[in-house]
Amino acid sequence: MKKMISLLSACLVHVTLFAQPKTGDSAPEIHLEGIYNKPDGTIPTLQALKGKVVILDFWATWCGPCIASFPKNNKIYNENKDKGVVLLAISDDSKTKLENFLGKVKFDFWFGMDSDKSDLKSYGIEFWPTVFIIDRNGNVAYRGNELSQQILDKVLANQGTALGEQPEKGQGKTAVTVRYGSFNGGIDPLVTGFQAGQGKTSRMVFDKKNNVTFSPYQFTIRQSLVSSLFGWGTDERDGFVGFTVVGATLSEAFFALKELKSTAWIKNNTSDTTRYDVIYRKRSAGYPKMIADIQQGLAENLLVRLDSTTAVQEVKVLMAKTGNEKIKPMKEIKGSGLDQLYVSVKNLIYFLETTTGSIYEADESLKDMYIHKGLTTIYEMSGNELTDWLKTVDIQVKPVRKSLTTYQVNSIN
Repeated sequence: MKKMISLLSACLVHVTLFAQPKTGDSAPEIHLEGIYNKPDGTIPTLQALKGKVVILDFWATWCGPCIASFPKNNKIYNENKDKGVVLLAISDDSKTKLENFLGKVKFDFWFGMDSDKSDLKSYGIEFWPTVFIIDRNGNVAYRGNELSQQILDKVLANQGTALGEQPEKGQGKTAVTVRYGSFNGGIDPLVTGFQAGQGKTSRMVFDKKNNVTFSPYQFTIRQSLVSSLFGWGTDERDGFVGFTVVGATLSEAFFALKELKSTAWIKNNTSDTTRYDVIYRKRSAGYPKMIADIQQGLAENLLVRLDSTTAVQEVKVLMAKTGNEKIKPMKEIKGSGLDQLYVSVKNLIYFLETTTGSIYEADESLKDMYIHKGLTTIYEMSGNELTDWLKTVDIQVKPVRKSLTTYQVNSIN
């Protein structure tokens, strides 16, 4: 059993590390195998583009934050292209995946294919998106996780001279990446965050090489440093079971622990609004024993317990019209390069329940299906916006009443 929900706005994967060029360094040449959206179709090189400000945006079709940034990046590109700015998005995805993706969206900047990963290696890419800005002299002026007009203005104002100050990894939206690191169940993100700050690792890994740095047993409950976002992960392998939740209210902590559909199924009846971290890792505990241990720990340390109630309640059922072309099974989109242009019905229900507080389920026609969302940022929508969006994809909502078991967090007197 393995599950992970990330706090991060960058996609982290386990890759072989290569040194990243620093600000002020001469930018490594790029060696693309294909180019898209470039009118003359010729493969660009940094040498040929010298004298321009070149933005390299390393991305992947499976990376949601990458694709979510494209509309903003497209706007920045169009507002600055007359100043000699070029934006090149580089992916190591296959030709088929890239062309499938680009056939469904429209942007004005260039897309480059790096199937042999030579450019990923020369730029030391270990997470996506990673953005480099190359100044007019061919030097690295910026590297970071996102592109902004403010950063680009600084490069343009320096008239080709590198900024000379590398932004700390994790600025802006990704601040939690460095402060807390990334994690799987049973790993303390404060530890991985510290290691990242020491330059030891910034990868989300859980393998035999890294396990030796962690205690075989730990159980921590503490007030969190995270003030708004929360994430969690569970992991059961190699004789260990692990659970990590970061920045969670009591409702969120129990929701993650019990693997409920959303926090709409659980109500906090206590006055405690503190956000907590819980990290648990033990050899051969087994998942049911882990849940019991953590619930006992929360009871002893925070004086709270989880109760349940079974009653007849209203459920909003999602229904699709027959022949809805916007709905696909996973087998039709998995590995096609279109994954991030669809939302699973399971995740859609999570967003609906989280934003509206109502309980939803899908009828048989929608179970295990995916809905085409294009570039719509579902996770940023309010409940009203989501319910309005359902109409645009021909999804109906029918209220029914049925017996449900829901949960309550109560104080232990």
